[in-house]
Amino acid sequence: MGRMAHIARDTPDGMVLRSRFWLGAGTGLPPEQLEQIIPGSTGLGLMQHALTEFTFLSRILPPLYAAENRDTEAVVLPW
Repeated sequence: MGRMAHIARDTPDGMVLRSRFWLGAGTGLPPEQLEQIIPGSTGLGLMQHALTEFTFLSRILPPLYAAENRDTEAVVLPW
């Protein structure tokens, strides 16, 4: 069990996304017991997963958006 939140904010260079995970939230167990049950590698694995996922999305989504909106929006070039 756990909880997750993605928090996004606009910047002049695009969107910044921060993800937060509360591992063990909702179990009612004290932090000491959660530390015994949830290995540290779980958090590192989530971090690696997020890095991989958002690296791929950052490469795939901009050209997909431009292609889907080519008739209604001018393409903004990064240079």
